[in-house]
Amino acid sequence: PAAQQILHRVRDPQKFAVGLVRFERDARNEWHTHSGGQVLQVVEGRGYAQSRGGPIHPIKVGDIVVIDPDEGHWHGAAEGSGLVHIAITIGEISWVPQASSTSDQS
Repeated sequence: PAAQQILHRVRDPQKFAVGLVRFERDARNEWHTHSGGQVLQVVEGRGYAQSRGGPIHPIKVGDIVVIDPDEGHWHGAAEGSGLVHIAITIGEISWVPQASSTSDQS
């Protein structure tokens, strides 16, 4: 459903990694956090991003999404579309169980 190509990684996990992330149509990742935050730049397709407790935001080519440190969130492709974004990730990632439906995602 999703593939990540690491473009740059620093050995110290408190630093950052840059990756090109590809989501197949309708795919999304699970709820997760980044200890130092994350920045996404959409380069292809359409998708959604949501922070815990917030609304689901549509994202498209050219959009930049800034995720604060330790902010629970998910992102992925929109219905019927794939999504490709560049991810600049700072610090460690922590995964939490994925919600079972859209109504459970906030």
